Amino acid sequence: MHTAACNHLDGVSLLPDGGELWLDYTDWHEQHLTVRSRFIIPRDSQPRLATNGSERQIGFVDIPKHLIKDAQTWLASTAETARCQHRDVLAKILAEHLEHLRGYENDA
Repeated sequence: MHTAACNHLDGVSLLPDGGELWLDYTDWHEQHLTVRSRFIIPRDSQPRLATNGSERQIGFVDIPKHLIKDAQTWLASTAETARCQHRDVLAKILAEHLEHLRGYENDA
């Protein structure tokens, strides 16, 4: 389980092909160290964690719940904006990522 003293979602990104969702975040440790990392969440496989130039596969239980909730809020809001702008393909991709994250709420 992720055990940082404090972590903060810095941004949510979607790859141009829509295949991966990236959650960029910062950890502030008690020793005043700052670590920037990225959770990479593909729609068709397990998430990965990228930190300091290395990458490893993880489970959804390793992603802090509040980061998942923040990403869900962003996805829902951005999908609604895309629908209102008649950007149906983008809205569909965002909704698929949102459902993918919701599918793991009980595991996180």
